[in-house]
Parts: sequence; structure tokens; C-alpha cells
Amino acid sequence: MLRSGSFLSRKYLSVGSIVIGDEILKGYVQDTNTAFLASTLFKNGVKLSQIAVLPDDKNLIAEHVALFSSKFDIVITSGGIGPTHDDITFESVAQAFDEDVAIDSELRKIVRKIFGDVEDDSPHMKLCTIPRSSKLLFKGPDGTSFRYPIVTVNNVYVLPGIPSLFERAISNVVGYWAQDVALHKKTIRLKCHETDVADILTNASKLFSDVNIGSYPSWTNNYEKVLITIDSDNLERVERCEEFLVEHIEADKMVDENINCEPWTLDGADVLKLQEEDSQLGEKVRKAMDVIEEAIEKYGDGLSLAFNGGKDCTVLLHLYFAALKKNKSSSRIKSIYIESDKSEMFEEMDEFLEISHKRYDVDVISTNGEIKEALFKIKRSNPSIGAIIMGTRFDDPHGKYLKDFSPTDTDKGWPEYMRVNPILTWDYTDIWGFLRKLYVPYCILYDRGYSSIGPKSKTFPNPDLVSKDALGKVIVKPAYTLVNNELERSGRN
Repeated sequence: MLRSGSFLSRKYLSVGSIVIGDEILKGYVQDTNTAFLASTLFKNGVKLSQIAVLPDDKNLIAEHVALFSSKFDIVITSGGIGPTHDDITFESVAQAFDEDVAIDSELRKIVRKIFGDVEDDSPHMKLCTIPRSSKLLFKGPDGTSFRYPIVTVNNVYVLPGIPSLFERAISNVVGYWAQDVALHKKTIRLKCHETDVADILTNASKLFSDVNIGSYPSWTNNYEKVLITIDSDNLERVERCEEFLVEHIEADKMVDENINCEPWTLDGADVLKLQEEDSQLGEKVRKAMDVIEEAIEKYGDGLSLAFNGGKDCTVLLHLYFAALKKNKSSSRIKSIYIESDKSEMFEEMDEFLEISHKRYDVDVISTNGEIKEALFKIKRSNPSIGAIIMGTRFDDPHGKYLKDFSPTDTDKGWPEYMRVNPILTWDYTDIWGFLRKLYVPYCILYDRGYSSIGPKSKTFPNPDLVSKDALGKVIVKPAYTLVNNELERSGRN
């Protein structure tokens, strides 16, 4: 990662942030407040200079509050405000300024209004037991009254750690700190690796020392390998820096600025546009959408998708999502996931599944065991599920015997389901054509030479995608570059 340039070309307010809580350091709770704070401050011309994440340790918190208060114009603490024994932020802030705490009469009224006529020795009174020199902020700069006042001590703002409350508080007070200046930011997305443009970025940082140039690599993005950010309060310098970089970085290394690499935000518009194309892929998308829409009409909420993170079912996830949006359905995608052996699961696939479920708001129905046994479990626990969208193709083992709608063979002991097969006529090239054309995210393993993914102990990069350069360095090409479709399952033992 490269980061160059001063924050801005003139003096701005500086902020130090202190995040408090054992739950953050132990990974029990994810800290989303810092990202919100950084973004909000930047938009308002304020510099977030330093962040400290601290445990529930009064002495350590007090030490950092005192230090930050002397270093920065504003200090923001988050967390450690509440009625329990580990809520010690008020006491810690008081210690930082060599004072004690006392019940504030105004806060006492508010606490009693919320919790009833509680006694002064009630745990709820910790909420109004604050440093003696505290001041209460009841209104924002625009005169808007707060639901609950913000406690300040000198230049320290003591805020709650609950994200919804923290975000509301920051939004309320940031107007007091906002600088009367417009900040300007440009971004450039690259398909190449950071090392491929390192010299260019270094030269740019020397020529535009008054501009912040950031370079942030991504190891899991299929389409953007590096994000370059350019920011300053001087629009002309930002634009000149951007022009320099665009001029010196080869065009084929940049992602077109009009490309949306988050296609799930398009509500299916990309799929509908593709199916109108007069092309082989467009025709196959039309046919697949027809099958899915027929299944939606027949089975409604009883329709589900077999989604294990593979490339074929990733195509179906995006198609099914588009079909639901096209039909203005409020139904969530139901996904069936059968986990056979956790130890045989790639971590990258686990991560991709989790992210995909969030992106498409998937209702996951999961179980474990062998497929037949697992399907019986699902039938018992979710009897309303009557049909499953499958990623089977004609060129898959046994795929040639299937139709768009093929019932399971109950005579052979399978539970009764209708298998819906929208992509039977697709081949390996079609799958990758669809994913790459619409910038649909897929498991990063495919970019590391895996063309077909199964159990970890039996799955390896496709030998036809692995080679060596003149210096003997191993080069692994991504799965979408495989030329011979018949070699798709090479690397599967």
C-alpha cells in the first residue's frame, strides 16, 4: 500500500478517536463506528489523525484520554457508557483530568424519565455520574435538539458505542467542527497488481506532494486489484494528478469508470439488458430466465436454489435474483446448502458464501450429511420447499438425461422435489462469459487456477492453467482463460 502527500494543503481540525471495549479486542463485536466516523469527518474537512482501541482498563483509558486531549483539537471516545461494572469511560475521563465524578442533576432527570423513579444508588445512575467539569450539549449547530445530551469534558466528547446511537451523535455534532471548504476526491480502479504501477505512483507522489495519493490492493476482488485514491481541498491539483496517472497507466490496466462492480445493486437490470442481446449468450440467458420465471410462477415461495458457491450456481444466484426483481417479488431467495465435511471446505469458499448471502439477502437453509439424507432433513424441517434450482449442465456427469423440469427419482429412495435446470444448454465458456460480462463476483479460487472446485484434499489448480516463465517462476492463470472446455475438471482428483 502506498500513501503519500499531506492530508490537506492547510491546517484543519484534528481528531483522535478512542474506541473502548473488551468486546472489540476479542472480536465479539465488529467496530463499524470508526469507518463511519472517518468518512463523516473527511466529508466535513476534519482530519481523523489517530485511532486507539482499548480494553476496559481505567488507567489505560485515562492515560490515552489525557494524551489525545493534548495532541488533538477534538477527542471522541466510543463505548463504555452504561449501567454495568465494565462501563468505566466516565470515570476514566475524570481520572485523565484529575477530577472525580458526580451525579449530574440534569442527567438525573432524564434518566428517571426514561427508567422511572430510580434511586441514586441504582445501576442506571451510572449513566448520569459524570466528571465534575462536564458540560452537556443539548442541541446541534442548527438548533436541533438531541434526544439525549452529549457529555463533553474539555475537548473530549464521550459517546456511546452502540452504532445507531454513535452515528446519530456524530451526525448531530459534526456541524460544530465542519470546515468551510470543499474536499475533492477521485478514484482510479486497476485490473493489474500494485507493483505494476509502483513507479508511476512514486513519480506522481513527487510531482503532487500537496495531494494525497493512496494505493490499496485487494486480494479477493475479481475485477479490481487496486484502488487508487486522490484527494485534496484543491480541485485543480486533484484533477491534474488524476490526468497524470491516467496518461501514464496503460488503458488496459484500468477498470472503465462506467463499470459497476457491484451488479447486485442494479436490481437485475444488467441481466434484462443482456437477454435482449442478439447473441448466443443473450439467447441462453433468455431461455434460462424463462425457466426460472416459470418456476417462480409454479412454486412461489416453495422455490429454492442449491447454492454452494461454485461458478455455475453463482450464475443462477444472479439470474434468480434478477427474475425476482423483474417480477417485483418481495420474496427472499431461499438457498439450500449441504455441508458434508467442514475440514474439506476451502476458507475462501466459506468467505465467499458468507459475503454472497449478505449481498443478495439470502435465506439460507443449511444442513449436513450425505446429499440424500440431507435432503430428507430439509424436507422434514421445510416441507413447503417443493422445487430446487440446480446448476446442472448437459456436459456434467448424468446431465444429458435431464430436462428443464426433472422430478427426483422417488422410486430410488430420493425425497420428492422438482429439480429446475435453467442452464442445461450452457457450457464452461458461457458460464464465464456471463460472470465476466456482468462483473458478477465469484469465489477468488477461480482466479487462482481452480477451474472446478470440490473437496479441498481432492481439488488442485488446473494443470493446464499452470506454467513457468523464462526465469522459472510459476504462473497461474485464472479459470476463465481456459481454452479447452473438456479440461474443466482437470485438477479434480
